[in-house]
This record gives sequence, structure tokens and C-alpha cells, in this order.
Amino acid sequence: MLLVLIAITLLLLLAAACKGASDRLQFKFGEGWTKGLNPEFWDPQISWRNKWRKDAGGELVRPLTERFPLSSTALVAWTDGWHLLQAVQYNAIRGAVVLAVHLVFPALTWWHLAGLFASLWLLQAAAFHLTYTVLLHPAVRGYGIVAAAQPTDLIGLWKIITFLPDVLKFVFGPERKERRRVKRRNKYLAELHGWQQAATITWKTYAAAVRDYDSTGRQWEQGAGMDEYYHLNPLLSVASVPPVIDLRGDARIIGNPRVHYRRTALANKQKYVPHMSGSDLDDVFKIARFHTAPAAVAPNGLPLGKGWPGIGYHEVT
Repeated sequence: MLLVLIAITLLLLLAAACKGASDRLQFKFGEGWTKGLNPEFWDPQISWRNKWRKDAGGELVRPLTERFPLSSTALVAWTDGWHLLQAVQYNAIRGAVVLAVHLVFPALTWWHLAGLFASLWLLQAAAFHLTYTVLLHPAVRGYGIVAAAQPTDLIGLWKIITFLPDVLKFVFGPERKERRRVKRRNKYLAELHGWQQAATITWKTYAAAVRDYDSTGRQWEQGAGMDEYYHLNPLLSVASVPPVIDLRGDARIIGNPRVHYRRTALANKQKYVPHMSGSDLDDVFKIARFHTAPAAVAPNGLPLGKGWPGIGYHEVT
């Protein structure tokens, strides 16, 4: 028993030493015993980058991706000194707890103690994930949940307990079904958009598939029959398809009326150019003014005009 008590004491001393060392690294790096350490591994201000993938120039790849599997979670201790000290600290505390349980229940086998150690690790990982990740999620913040901003906030156990009702409401409440529906819809929209980008379906078919999905929850399968299905399905409407406005000859889309595009016989035409501006600020006339303005470049390198005879698109959305 005496040896176990000594082991528990040493483990707690080791945990406290690691805590002091990690704080020295975080707040006083470059002073005292930390002066000769390699900052790439030991300085928390820059070593945190080690767990993320970098390009050939040493810059972080965006969006951030793990340098190797679990490099930002279970194996983060292998990436920098601060996390290594944290891992030793928590493992020492868990070891002390396991030994204390062994003193109270000496009949427990080593397998039981190993299971207890693993359970404590999982419990701590879950608590960390709750306060660091879940409670900072934008969807959770919409429920008025405020995550702990400082480690000292976790001292008051009541603060953690007050999180739980809103967390349970977010995870198990009636809004869960709506979140799942929105997630499925967004995934379906991305799939339809991919088909449209690949020119396998028309915009009308795309819009019709979305309306049909919203009203019935039915997903269309990609195939040659999609356009035929669109025309045969009485549930679908083309009321939302914007009308085509013929602006040929309109002076607002023409530059110099004495200069024209070269005319090409219809049989020789090879391409038809529709254009979607992708902007709520532009319209066909603003685009035409830019296309027909004298060709010039601003000091910042941006073009001021194209100098074309008229707008450069056959069709503008």
C-alpha cells in the first residue's frame, strides 16, 4: 500500500510539474530554461501549426487539414511540446485516479484498471469536445448557449450544468428533424447543380426537380428521361422561370452605332454564349456599359472597359 501511495504522489507531482512547464512555454517562452529549446516544437505561438498540413513553401494549407491521421486529436501530443506536456499531465492524473481506485478495490484486475483508465480518457475527451467544439458551433450559438471563454470559467460546475438543457434541446429537440431535412436538401441541390454544370440537365429541369423535392421529398435520378418527366409531371410549374426579353436593337446595349460585330452566317455559328452575372448589383445595362466603354486599364490594373461594339453576350441572366 505504501508503494501505491508513493506512486500516486509522484504522479500528482509530475502532473503539477507538467502544468507549470506548459504555462512557462505558453507565457514565458524564451526565458529561463526555455531559452535553448527549439521554438518550432516548443513555442506554442508557432508550434500549433505542426498538426496541420503545409505546402512546399511552409504555409498552412487552407482549409486546414490534418498533417497525419488524428494529428489534431488523439495523436496531437506528437506534434508539439505544449500538447506533449498536456498529455503527460492528464495521463499522470488518470494514473493517480486508477491507483487510488485500486487501493479501495484491491480485487480489481489489471484489465479492469486499464478499462477505467481508457474510460477516464474518453470522458475527458468528450468534455473537452463539448466545451471546445460543440458549444462553439454556429447552430448551437443560435440557441443562446455561451461556451466557456476562459479555462477559469470551468471552475464553477454550475456553469457546465447550465449548458446541458440547451445542448439536449439542440441534439434531441424537434428542430433536429428540420436540420436533417435541410442537410439532405442541400446535398441534393449540390448533386443537381453538378449535373447542370456538366450540361446533362437544363435549368428548367433543375428548377423543376427542386420544386418537386420540396413538395414531395422525392429525389430525381440522373438520366435521359429527366426532361420527359418534367413535361409529363402535372405537379411541376414553370411559373418561376423568368421571361426572355428581346433587347436586340436597344440603344442601351450598343456602343458606337457605326461599328458592328462581324456578321456570320447561321450555318457557320459554332457557339451560343449565355451569361449569368452571379451578382445582385449588376444588370444587363451595366454590363453593356462596361463592354462598350473605351478599352482602358485603371492604375490598380483593373479594366475600365472593353471597347466592344455592343454587349458581349447573346443572353444574360
